[in-house]
Amino acid sequence: MKTAEFDRWRDTYAVSSIQDHAALYDQAFLKDPKKASFSGRAVRVFLNQMGSACGVAEIGGRDGALAKVALEFTPEIKRWINYEISPAAITATATKDPRYEARLMTDFRWWKTVPLEGDILVMSHVAEHLADEDFKSLVAAIPSSIRGVHVQAPISMRGPTNWKGFSGAHILSMGWVEVDREFTEHGFRSMTAYDGASWRRA
Repeated sequence: MKTAEFDRWRDTYAVSSIQDHAALYDQAFLKDPKKASFSGRAVRVFLNQMGSACGVAEIGGRDGALAKVALEFTPEIKRWINYEISPAAITATATKDPRYEARLMTDFRWWKTVPLEGDILVMSHVAEHLADEDFKSLVAAIPSSIRGVHVQAPISMRGPTNWKGFSGAHILSMGWVEVDREFTEHGFRSMTAYDGASWRRA
């Protein structure tokens, strides 16, 4: 996709359907299905901090490549659920681990009606693809059963960031300072992270 197409996506983000958003991510996945937008080491550090005997909810886990890495190195994980909107990514499952499950969401803002299952939440290179209001509503919807969150995202330390002219589907204007404030306001406190940022229930 060209930069102008990403700018049009940003301009129409708020009124786009789930099919529109899914088509964009299908196209991105099929163009580079082996692209690994995560730090497996950072997730393993986070899981060790939280205690590995857990159920993991992952948002936007594509084909489950991160789950594959984590499950191979952390046998104590009880379950890993990938909440994804890209049919192409889910179809090309990277792991056959019986603890892994991929769920295709039928609403772009699915977290408003579908509660996350598990006690750990992982979001790797997902936050930057959400508009501020959607990111805020997602954080507000995190159920009390989630006791820790790990986020990886290529965002600035402080917002706002204007992504116009950027050749990628980034739209979040918030930086880490604003993201941390959002989690803090919803009962989390920051933890040391190898990469990205992590929070634990206060």
